[in-house]
Amino acid sequence: FDGGVTFSAPHLGNRDVDFNTEGMIHIGLLPEYIQDARNTGVTDETLESMFRSAEGYIRMWERAEAAAKQMQ
Repeated sequence: FDGGVTFSAPHLGNRDVDFNTEGMIHIGLLPEYIQDARNTGVTDETLESMFRSAEGYIRMWERAEAAAKQMQ
């Protein structure tokens, strides 16, 4: 996330994958997605919300389960 890591070009089988022409065709291209977002002006503050999104989903699910128990 801090940009201090260098990755080699992504591959899928025996071929190179280019995020810029093929898009995010698998989750392994998430670093390219993040860099592309930064290149277009997305701030680290905005990216932070993406990194917390799984936690937000879990907490919402917990609230939904708690509400369902109260309705029984």
